[in-house]
Amino acid sequence: MQLDHKGKRKIFFLLGGILCLAVVITALILPQAEIRLKINEKNFKKTYQAKLEPSLQNPLPSLDLLPAKLEPISETNPEERYIFTQDNIIKFLVIKIESEIEPDEKINQNSLKYQVEVVDKKNKMIKIYAETKITPNIDQKKIKLDLRGHTVNYALSYLKNLPVINQADIKIKPKFLPFLPIIQDRIRITQDDEL
Repeated sequence: MQLDHKGKRKIFFLLGGILCLAVVITALILPQAEIRLKINEKNFKKTYQAKLEPSLQNPLPSLDLLPAKLEPISETNPEERYIFTQDNIIKFLVIKIESEIEPDEKINQNSLKYQVEVVDKKNKMIKIYAETKITPNIDQKKIKLDLRGHTVNYALSYLKNLPVINQADIKIKPKFLPFLPIIQDRIRITQDDEL
């Protein structure tokens, strides 16, 4: 079967369209990038004092008050003791610590540790020894915008030059692509404690 000039032209445009579609799919739809970052953290340690208050439902860190229930020690021992919840202590500590750190920093709540010591039973005073890690907030939208469409080597260099980033790892799918996706929604950034 012989094709005339119009037939050859149609096939040429059809093949060209398929090739263009393949390029668009390869460049825009297929690529995905996962960027894992290890952020420089700083240690935070502080001791807080709080008064246990049975009439409260929620902690009031600005007034150093923590809710507690009065309950007998046991059925045979009528002496009362104060019971407070872990949730209330964590809320208290998070509010206290957030008030002391910079606005562009956040608490790594997974690293929050504390010890409680009763200082004065009569006046219902306790001490809370708190220890956690503070991490800087990173602007993920800006990073994605700055890195989209660039090579992996450029992206790693860019990330390592940011003072808050200790280490970076980038995985591209499909692996044969040498650049990050052009569409920034196809780039995922995670902060990792164990990179």
